[in-house]
Amino acid sequence: MAELTKIPLAGWKVEVNTGTVDVPVWTQVKGQRNQDIQISPTNQDTSTFDSNGWGSDGSTQKKYKVVLEGLEGYTSAYVRDPGQVFLKAKGKLVGDAAVVQWRAYRLNPDEGYQGTAEAQWNGTGGSLTEFTRFQCELLGQGELADYDPTP
Repeated sequence: MAELTKIPLAGWKVEVNTGTVDVPVWTQVKGQRNQDIQISPTNQDTSTFDSNGWGSDGSTQKKYKVVLEGLEGYTSAYVRDPGQVFLKAKGKLVGDAAVVQWRAYRLNPDEGYQGTAEAQWNGTGGSLTEFTRFQCELLGQGELADYDPTP
């Protein structure tokens, strides 16, 4: 049996559309230290008297969210990361004004996801001896779709 090669998480990139739907401008969110795409099903009991005492469940819908965590940063000219700035601005709004298009991918191996989500910026914090952290949750608005990152 062939040995299983582990895939490092570090190859993932997350981008947000800072343009429009018609003219997208994909901007990388830099400074990330952690990202997590979470899918949660809504399950219902589908058990019947015919199942000889065994229960059953079935999912009626799924939801997703993307949790991004990282360190805030800027260039030598003190220009803040455009991807973080965009998410922070959107994440302080509510409703449709907070909705963003996003995509996450890696090139080795080729894998990616994309969707539309409401941004929820959870601010910064930490102690005196730490760098400034950020966290942003992207709450899925509809389908989590596959994205092919290869040109």
